Amino acid sequence: MPLQRAIFVLASPASLRVAANPNHRDNRVPVVPMSVTAEFPGKATFVFVDADNLALQAWEPRTLADTPTTGLGEADVHVWLLQLQQPPHTLEDLATSLTEEELARSSRFHLERDRKRFIAARSLLRQLVGRYAGMPANAVRFLANSHGKPRIETEEGLAAFEFNLSHSGDWAVVGFARGVAVGVDIEQIRPVPDMADVAGHTFAASEAKSIEALPDDQRIDGFFSCWTRKEAYVKAVGLGLSVDLKTFNVHVTPTRHVDNIRYPETGAAYRVEGLRPLQGYLSAIAVEIPGAATGVVASRPLKHFALAV
Repeated sequence: MPLQRAIFVLASPASLRVAANPNHRDNRVPVVPMSVTAEFPGKATFVFVDADNLALQAWEPRTLADTPTTGLGEADVHVWLLQLQQPPHTLEDLATSLTEEELARSSRFHLERDRKRFIAARSLLRQLVGRYAGMPANAVRFLANSHGKPRIETEEGLAAFEFNLSHSGDWAVVGFARGVAVGVDIEQIRPVPDMADVAGHTFAASEAKSIEALPDDQRIDGFFSCWTRKEAYVKAVGLGLSVDLKTFNVHVTPTRHVDNIRYPETGAAYRVEGLRPLQGYLSAIAVEIPGAATGVVASRPLKHFALAV
């Protein structure tokens, strides 16, 4: 099986800046890229990062303008991790790419913190989508299916790539894929009132029992591992929470276990794995397995990943 290549990019927490206006003198986003090479069944490529490897001082800074997007090949996946907590002048730059409708949405948040996070997440998504589509950020037109899964429209029609955004706390994760569906989720680990009841009402019975059986200090991670994997899967399927979360099972431990899930209505299959991108956060990525609707789902976990700076 040939090795495929993917990119995980972390926006620098200390110096993230973006100019939504292409004529702005500082039209750059300092980022840190990590190239990840790993085995994967079929053509699709995954990216995995552990919090222990996020050593900013060891990486060579790059800018969004310098980071190539043309390398998004068929069935490849690029994943971006973006910080949403930004200084006022950066948010002003970011907001200039938003539409009137998006600005109106931002004004409806009750908490100023949430308004700022929305502006940062939506604007940075526009920056990234614009780069992959070859258009200015403020020209990006988002469309959505009946369940809310976004696509973008170009002059030639729908873009040839798919993308998905999730954000929690001060961080967002964005996945891009060409030729396959992709779904991502990220959650800040936090207390969940009546967690056992929530798990029992939301997850499959076996998952709720597995979470309850974990040691006390691992139970909250088990809950969010299960939650992020399920969210990533239903987002990749494109049907949102119209998919009953009790009808399929995932691993509840935050490790690199692989979940291969076939959606019965279409026969399409999806590979789901979790990651811990930062301390205090859990995330998951789901990618459609090419050709799975007409063949047997191949499954083997990634054996290694390599960082290159």
